[in-house]
Amino acid sequence: MFASFNGHLEVVQYLISVGADKNSKTRDGKTALSVASIKVIFYLMSIGAKLT
Repeated sequence: MFASFNGHLEVVQYLISVGADKNSKTRDGKTALSVASIKVIFYLMSIGAKLT
């Protein structure tokens, strides 16, 4: 979530490539896509991440 929120696209791409769950949620139900910076939003949407 930290990488997504702070716009670290390369880190997000790396984490996904090594098996990170693109649809994982925080304790309060937020997803990486729901907290992402705009450039990360476009990437996550392109790989099919869910908003909720």
